[in-house]
Amino acid sequence: MLALATGVVLVAGVAVATFSDEIVPTELRTDSIAATTGSPFGADVVPRAAQVDDRPPPTEISTVHAFASVPGETAGGPPAAPEKPPPAPPAPAAPPKREPVAVSGAMGEVITLTNQRRRDAGCGDLAPDGRLTRAAQAHASDMNEKGYFDHVSRDGRRFEQRVRAAGYPRPGAENIAKGQTSASQVVKEWMASPSHRSAMLTCAFTTIGVARSGNYWVQEFGR
Repeated sequence: MLALATGVVLVAGVAVATFSDEIVPTELRTDSIAATTGSPFGADVVPRAAQVDDRPPPTEISTVHAFASVPGETAGGPPAAPEKPPPAPPAPAAPPKREPVAVSGAMGEVITLTNQRRRDAGCGDLAPDGRLTRAAQAHASDMNEKGYFDHVSRDGRRFEQRVRAAGYPRPGAENIAKGQTSASQVVKEWMASPSHRSAMLTCAFTTIGVARSGNYWVQEFGR
């Protein structure tokens, strides 16, 4: 089976362009906190003498979004009027210092293709980051070795927890995929899904980490 996925933290909505050569993966799972949809491959009826299935295996993609909570009213009703003016809001936190990392091969191609799509949408390029790359590689390897496909690892951690544990303080999103055999295929399938594409084309993201283990792919985004 082939598969893909994405996750987002503190991200505003993004308008994205339609991918001209859109494909429809066999199974598409959007876990924006946990909705799943899928469509199995239908079996073609062919003469007995021609029952040789040379179709490519189906693909799967999955996306997860983790949003930070926004303070609101208390359970007992609207908050009491303050006795003095509230303090000025703090200045926006500076983005974390990047940890440069060299990328090449299929991983470098995924980043190049992703950045090409971002430029088309008016977003800046994503810079490879070593911490996001390590988090992506650890999850890809874990899924491949243990034979599962999920944003929640077997130790119970979600993607944002794994990214922070790798040292990156501001996780943004995660795309995962299973079964794709090339960088161009996995990017094309992610881009064909609105939820995955929204992570790839979120202009607020500035960094990226990509990894592959077997035919498992992971794409981490940071703010």
